Amino acid sequence: MTRAITPSQAAQLAEADAARQTVIGSLANEAANASAFSDYQQDKPANTLRRQAGDLAVFARYLSVLHFYTA
Repeated sequence: MTRAITPSQAAQLAEADAARQTVIGSLANEAANASAFSDYQQDKPANTLRRQAGDLAVFARYLSVLHFYTA
């Protein structure tokens, strides 16, 4: 025997489905963002990556002198 669901049960199911879709969407965005930087690095020559690392080190030192960042 099949039971019909009430309107309040239907609303609860719809709300749970929306919450599930939000979580799935957030996880998909995190996965895409996690791979974006590695994809960028794979396309760059070693000299470019080395130069960027040096530039970031200089900037980190600058921030530490201003007491914004401590390495």
